[in-house]
Amino acid sequence: MTREEFNEALRRRLAGLPPADLEATVEYYNEMIDDRMEEGLGEAEAVDALGSMEDIVNAVLAETPLPVLVRQRICPRAELRGWMILLLVLGFPVWFPLLAALAATLFGVFMALWAVVLSLWALVLAVALSGVTGIVAGVVALFQGGGPLNLGVGLICCGLTILAFLGGVWAVRGAVWLGKLTLLGIKRCIFGKERGQ
Repeated sequence: MTREEFNEALRRRLAGLPPADLEATVEYYNEMIDDRMEEGLGEAEAVDALGSMEDIVNAVLAETPLPVLVRQRICPRAELRGWMILLLVLGFPVWFPLLAALAATLFGVFMALWAVVLSLWALVLAVALSGVTGIVAGVVALFQGGGPLNLGVGLICCGLTILAFLGGVWAVRGAVWLGKLTLLGIKRCIFGKERGQ
């Protein structure tokens, strides 16, 4: 693919971006092509070294704030006619509750996901406190002539704390990843029609 073909494809796929952002993105990738060509690659090889067009579009979408995409998508490109305004006003009792329900559902799913993560961290804290308490009780019991049962249970809880901590870290990373994936999906839904998909 030549530089011109790449620029044309990139402009077509990112047509829904604000014009200034679109030109800045195209210029950025042209600079990357120039850098690779200075390193000795041919034009086609430099373009191929950038990666697939889908990966580039996804990276640009991931970096573009959602309000920018929504504003660009919602802002009319032409004057609203009287009949369009009338349809928007008359359709408000239908489209607004549906939009509000969708937003509430997404927010509810997001909150439920983070509630599970928060519960897992509460479990980690509870097991850690049980471990510390068990060790202290076990040491006190040993000095009073008791058995080592509390000490053993405390050590087991401390070991489980390490495993639970690793699980908590994994859960936070997974929740963040899922949040990013969801946001990218929302951006694709808003932006998809602009790209002709």
